[in-house]
Amino acid sequence: MKLLGQELSKRELVLLGVTVAVAVGSGVFWLSRSIGASATSPSKTKSRIQSTASRLERSLGELERLRRDLGLGKFKLPSTDESPQVHLHIQSTARDCGLAFSTFTATAPRREGKSFQTVTFRFKVTSDLKSLVKFVDRIQSGEYLICLESWSMKPTDDPKTIETDLSLRAYFRPGRRKRRR
Repeated sequence: MKLLGQELSKRELVLLGVTVAVAVGSGVFWLSRSIGASATSPSKTKSRIQSTASRLERSLGELERLRRDLGLGKFKLPSTDESPQVHLHIQSTARDCGLAFSTFTATAPRREGKSFQTVTFRFKVTSDLKSLVKFVDRIQSGEYLICLESWSMKPTDDPKTIETDLSLRAYFRPGRRKRRR
């Protein structure tokens, strides 16, 4: 019989077979010993699982308390159909804070990955710095997830007021995709 290009006699084949059998048997014996030595009783496994589960529950409780203390998750993520309400919310918050608009535009919803869409609102306002800071604070801690993307300020003729270009990004749930037929 030929094996790996070499002609082997019956004696060499038997010797090779015995060697392979001993090697495989030793490997199986070693594997069963190491698995058997590391096995624990079902009661120990159950107690480990229970202690891990209780630690997980405590951690989740601490996380929930921290989220509540920090005020995270108070906002809602509307669908893009509600973009006009968000637009109105931004305008009314700005007016409540004493900001006077000269322009106000919004982009079309843009898909950001699979989890959300964004709309960017840009506008120019004239106000004092205190009113501007009040607006930014209110808009970022309001009911919608809106973040200040950029702002640039320049002085006006009145030393108490500034003209500011603001850019806000509002986040929305992804819209449903229309199926093609």
